[in-house]
Amino acid sequence: MSGKPITAQYDIDLSIFYDLDEVHSRSEVDDLLACDAIHLSGGDTVAFLNRMKRSGMLVVLRDWAENGGILIGTSAGAILMTPTIAVDALFSGQHPEEVLEGGALDLLSFEFFPHLDADPKFLPALLRYSKQTPRTIIGCSDGEGVVVAEGNIECVGKPMWISNGEVVPAQTTEI
Repeated sequence: MSGKPITAQYDIDLSIFYDLDEVHSRSEVDDLLACDAIHLSGGDTVAFLNRMKRSGMLVVLRDWAENGGILIGTSAGAILMTPTIAVDALFSGQHPEEVLEGGALDLLSFEFFPHLDADPKFLPALLRYSKQTPRTIIGCSDGEGVVVAEGNIECVGKPMWISNGEVVPAQTTEI
């Protein structure tokens, strides 16, 4: 993989900034959805999800992505692409299995956990949680990630695949 950012590798224009806390006209939403890709940034995952719901953009982005739009997620933005933000609870010392209102974009069949290398307690907590969720969890250290396109998953670096209380072999092609 080249050292260039993914936006440069694929010649993606991300020139529009869209603030979820602002009221936007239909024209501004259309301009956003006309972009090559939309980047969902990092930050507070719970607050981000709440802003997406409140602004109506959760459904808009889900529909856009399901119809071929490209979403790029970093940290919280990547977590938001999954069925639930439950794993985000670990960043505040909570338990993912206790998150009941965490429904997110639901574009991926797995859960995603960034910053796996930030705290040695994260992996044991994810292994425990993986016994209670039917979905595989992909955990990434900083600098790692996954690219999902047309049903295929490619790894950037060596993400950890976690299922049923174990680290399991990746089901992807590494890039």
